[in-house]
Amino acid sequence: MYNKNRIKTQNFKLIVLFKVIIILMAFPVQLFAESTLEELKAQVKELMNRVKVLETEKELEKSKVEQKEIGLVQARSGNDTGNIFEGITNKTNEKNTEKNSENYSENNSNNTSGNGSVKGVETKKENAGEKKSESWTDSSKVAGDYRVRYDQIYYPGWVPSLENYGRWRVRLRLGFDTIINKDTDFKVRFSTSEDRNVGMQGNPTSTNLTFTNVASKKPVFIDVGQLVFRSSDVKGLLLMLGKFETPFHAPGGTDLLWDRDLTLEGGAVKYENKNGDWNFSSVLGGFVLMERRNSNDSNMFGGQVAFKHTNHERKHNVVFGAGYYGFNRTKGRQVFDWQGENRNYGNTKNADNLYIYDYKEAECFVETTWEAGSVKRVMPVSLFGNIVKNLDSEVDDNKGWLLGVSVGKLSKPGDYAFKYDYRMLEKDAVVGAITDSDSLGGGTNGKGRRFSIERQTMKNVTLKASYFDNVINISDEDTNNRNYKLKRLQMEVQTKF
Repeated sequence: MYNKNRIKTQNFKLIVLFKVIIILMAFPVQLFAESTLEELKAQVKELMNRVKVLETEKELEKSKVEQKEIGLVQARSGNDTGNIFEGITNKTNEKNTEKNSENYSENNSNNTSGNGSVKGVETKKENAGEKKSESWTDSSKVAGDYRVRYDQIYYPGWVPSLENYGRWRVRLRLGFDTIINKDTDFKVRFSTSEDRNVGMQGNPTSTNLTFTNVASKKPVFIDVGQLVFRSSDVKGLLLMLGKFETPFHAPGGTDLLWDRDLTLEGGAVKYENKNGDWNFSSVLGGFVLMERRNSNDSNMFGGQVAFKHTNHERKHNVVFGAGYYGFNRTKGRQVFDWQGENRNYGNTKNADNLYIYDYKEAECFVETTWEAGSVKRVMPVSLFGNIVKNLDSEVDDNKGWLLGVSVGKLSKPGDYAFKYDYRMLEKDAVVGAITDSDSLGGGTNGKGRRFSIERQTMKNVTLKASYFDNVINISDEDTNNRNYKLKRLQMEVQTKF
């Protein structure tokens, strides 16, 4: 009996000892597991912080790239730079950049695992060094385009020597744009143009050069040289000084009043304000047209207001507005002719090559755009119109108008764009020296239509064909060559870079 109880007691002790050994062995395992779990949690947290930092770095870099592109001289489009609804985005982009920089520093400072707090301080120092070392070259960009065109002109029955006149022409434009500071931009653009009889002064309404004169070297001129100052107190207000693209809106990118290659010389104040679905824009400017040493200069003072309403749900917008442009000291002054040949470009002049009238041009315009097509292929469609009248009381041939439609937009290879317009421009409706240099033979006193079709064949390369079917010398005062037809065909390839 004693032996049995002793054996039970020994067995019980062995069982208790075995359990104690198991507990002692499990305790370090548990401690190790808990320690490993905490380390894994810390590593995951550190990894998440690093991902946030990388995402913020990517946003910061994207914002810097966008900031560099702000205010780029629109050499890529060239002919569509008169749109007053381009918006004033430099200031906004800079604020976004500053915000991204703050987020970047904040994410680094939150990386507290291990030596995270030290890493955050080091990253802030590195960012400060980057900002300090940034120069004006970091906010600059260069862009340009090159075009080769064949231009065929038909003057049936008018000028026998030019009855079937063809020529090859080229255009090269190279623009440079830099952000001087958060409120100031500088832009410059060089372009080709022809120099005739006047000594290193290019055509104000054309950047084309003709292949001629035994492969002679071709001249390049300053096409744009501009300073832009943005108000830090009034949002949407800016001042432009120098030689710059026409700041007035042209419906459909047309050229009833101004040739698309025209760059005016002087200054302009521009203001834009957005309120919900409405945009308001206005431009007021003064420009020198002819400087004279022995008498007063001929200038142009003009202003334009425009409204734009956008229906975002239907992707439809309407633009409408009006403008007035007064040309002083034209009557009794020498005609504006950059070639020095006393050409009047359709306007009325006397035997001494002096203007007979003043030009006080009032215009109104409207343009509406919407999206058409299927879900797979959506294309914008625009209808536009423009009316102008010379308010000088002495002028009879004082009216002009244009109606047009455009379909499509070039954004990727394979895209097409089509445009058509019909215009009528009486003899003294506008100053002929600065209106479209292609339609109506260049100038006023004509009517007719223009067709164009473009196709983007590959990235940054387009093909275009344009056809002009015009009637010129439509004024009742014309006794010679009245209502003569002028036809023109242009075929070109253009690349942008």
